[in-house]
Amino acid sequence: MITPMKRAVRLKYLKLLRLNDNPHSISLGFAIGIAVGALPVMGVQTIVALPFVFLIRCNILAMVIGVWWTNPITFIPIYYSEYLIGTALGGYKRVSFDSFSTQLSKIENLEGLKTLGESILLPMFYGSLVYMVTLGPLSYFLIKRVLEARKARKKAKLLKVV
Repeated sequence: MITPMKRAVRLKYLKLLRLNDNPHSISLGFAIGIAVGALPVMGVQTIVALPFVFLIRCNILAMVIGVWWTNPITFIPIYYSEYLIGTALGGYKRVSFDSFSTQLSKIENLEGLKTLGESILLPMFYGSLVYMVTLGPLSYFLIKRVLEARKARKKAKLLKVV
């Protein structure tokens, strides 16, 4: 049986594959979405990514799909892993996952983000930078390869028919 999360991921993947644009544009939009999705600014990531998409002229829908990886279900574990990376890089004192998720779930607006303070927010930001510079390019090359292979299979199938 497919869980609702697996189904949602598969649906987003299929939407990405079916976008009507060239592989470079789709891959670049997706990579921007993945990179910006790593930033600890839940709820405004799409708005943050839009200027980059317009500046670079890549696929907007692919960016939206990419940003989706940090959603209300996944953001706490993702942000905590970023926090752990940030504490390792910056030598900050760590808090437990339970304490971290409790503090994060209490945030209701951007003003509430300030209550996290330097000890949590800065390590999260540093960890998100690591995710951005690794996952962004990695997702670009992976999705571009998948899209180009799919395009080649479709072309070969068309040539067989004719």
